Amino acid sequence: MAVPYHFHHQNEELFLIIEREATLRQNDCKRIVKKGGLLFFTNGPEGAHQLYNHTDKPVKYFDLITQREGDVCEYPDSDKVNCGEVYQKKDQVDYFTGEEMPAPFWNELLGKN
Repeated sequence: MAVPYHFHHQNEELFLIIEREATLRQNDCKRIVKKGGLLFFTNGPEGAHQLYNHTDKPVKYFDLITQREGDVCEYPDSDKVNCGEVYQKKDQVDYFTGEEMPAPFWNELLGKN
């Protein structure tokens, strides 16, 4: 299981453990989830999760995820976001960074100097 600890902003996930067992990390808790275990993860930070195969045998599980458009996935351990591409959150910029200021841009476009 190679997915880092994460949560989704739009999507929700449902896991069903089909064979063997795995360790679930969710928020500050860790617990063993055995065959037949059904797990639901809501969107948002409270739904942050990660499965880890703590055994030497493969774990089989079913992962069902909603596919809401515009989902962003956040990785709290590494402070990254995935919105189709992965970025460090420290690189966050203001909404208007690199954009023309609305009034001067439109005044020039409309010939109003």
